[in-house]
Amino acid sequence: MQQRTDPYNEKKRPLTQLSVGESGWLCTIEKSHPLYERLIDLGWTRGTPIRCELVSPLGDPIAYAIRGGVIALRRQDAREIFVSDEEGGGNEYDGRSERQITVT
Repeated sequence: MQQRTDPYNEKKRPLTQLSVGESGWLCTIEKSHPLYERLIDLGWTRGTPIRCELVSPLGDPIAYAIRGGVIALRRQDAREIFVSDEEGGGNEYDGRSERQITVT
């Protein structure tokens, strides 16, 4: 049987690599992330679109637009959150809902 791969994980990159005005889709939040539970509660789930809105003058924090709101994250925290350039990528590969997130 051929093993299917997760398109999210093949093309993921850290949230910090989004430039101002650039968008991506959430794919992974490290479970060890200190804000993991809070971000999940706020709706930061797999397949959710996110856009980099603003980088502060000194480069930290960075503001991201997601689900109709804007949240600022420290660069250190944003490095542990990964996005994909593929819209909704991965929903068909194993039948999981797009609202389910990969825990690593």
